[in-house]
Amino acid sequence: MWKFPKKDIRGVAMPTIFTDETILAAMDHRPGDGELLVATYPKCGTTWVSHIVGHLLCYGVDGPADGMEVMQKTVFLEMEGTARLDSENCFAKTHLPFDKSTFNPKAKYIWVVRNPRDTCVSYYHHVKNVPVHLREDDVAPKTGFFNDFAEEFIKGEAWSGDYFDHLLGWYSIKQLPNVLTIVYEEMKKDPKGHIVKIAEFIGGKVAELAKNPKVLDEIQEVTTVKKMQEAINPHIMEIVPAHVKQNMEDPDGPVLFIRKGIVGDWKNHFTPELEEKFKAWIASKPEHQKIMDLFKVMAE
Repeated sequence: MWKFPKKDIRGVAMPTIFTDETILAAMDHRPGDGELLVATYPKCGTTWVSHIVGHLLCYGVDGPADGMEVMQKTVFLEMEGTARLDSENCFAKTHLPFDKSTFNPKAKYIWVVRNPRDTCVSYYHHVKNVPVHLREDDVAPKTGFFNDFAEEFIKGEAWSGDYFDHLLGWYSIKQLPNVLTIVYEEMKKDPKGHIVKIAEFIGGKVAELAKNPKVLDEIQEVTTVKKMQEAINPHIMEIVPAHVKQNMEDPDGPVLFIRKGIVGDWKNHFTPELEEKFKAWIASKPEHQKIMDLFKVMAE
């Protein structure tokens, strides 16, 4: 039986290789007025939306920036702390629950959500494939361990805590004018339209930039799954901080950080028995339906 190797920081389950200092810095960080934060439960489209934001911010006279330059503009608060935010004009991303974050009503938040079944599958492959989450004393989930992983996911034992509790926290502020909600499944149906939404939400020069059809076409192209795989997978370890690298395993080859990015991959993994458990979990609390209503696009 595989278990998440984790530690408890202020009531949040966190990966053991992140330092207490960076996690606490993330929790205590109050974004400045106008500062941008991408907030998600893990594997809900964080990298995709962050990549769009980064390309919008980095777009220059020669067109889209290098993929790794864009990745380096994103500060993962729990993993690296806040130091780069003060010096490099970066933006941040976090997987912290809302009640463990320090909210600023004058900052800008992009909240990204994804259906729980595909989130579970993507999370499983992320933990299995990305050595940043592994240590010598940890037992990594290998082929055949998916059902064990899914059981832990349902119980709320994953890093960042229970899926529904996490989403319900951010759901409580989604109506605020400084919060943009992005539903992964809707973005898959209309990526260009969502690039425009994100650009308009950021505002200023970025909003003006997105009025150019050529710019939109180019940013949509460089943020496809294929292009992100090519730009990020071979180089992802280059942006892992030294204090994290010292506690990780060396990858055997390129890290599969960007995998499929599709809707419905859960159907290739779920047994009928597991699907019944998910249905029971979803139905176990009335509040869960608020989250599930966000994914009605999947039935259209």
